[in-house]
Amino acid sequence: MSYEPPSGQAWNQAEGQPSPGQNGAPGQYGDPGQYGAPGPYGAVGPYGAPGQPGFAQGPYGKPPATYRPWAITCIVCGVLFSIIIGMPCGLVALYYSRRVQPAWLSGQQQRASQASRRAMIWAIASTLFDLLGFIVVISLFSHGSGSAS
Repeated sequence: MSYEPPSGQAWNQAEGQPSPGQNGAPGQYGDPGQYGAPGPYGAVGPYGAPGQPGFAQGPYGKPPATYRPWAITCIVCGVLFSIIIGMPCGLVALYYSRRVQPAWLSGQQQRASQASRRAMIWAIASTLFDLLGFIVVISLFSHGSGSAS
């Protein structure tokens, strides 16, 4: 029984298989298609490719609010109206607001929502102290200007 090689393919008669490096046959290291051979530049390999099993996916859904603009506004108002109490609360709110996004991107959804909640609580406290400081500043200016005569 005789087997004819496919047209255009060299055949190794002694082993009964295609010659190395010919039309998909195993050849030298680095030949395209061989295991462990580097692919073309920029090609995504089979291991660790996005969407493949074993690749770390980000959390699904909408990330919690960071309250960062609110915290920055609280810091500015704290400097203007109540530097002793309002500004430190605003700084704590900013600290927690900066912890939300990294926790969310690393897949720690519970830690991200906890940091978001703490940022909101500290921003509320800072806002209340800033409003109290604003009222005190207004009352000081209104009573201070009337007693000059």
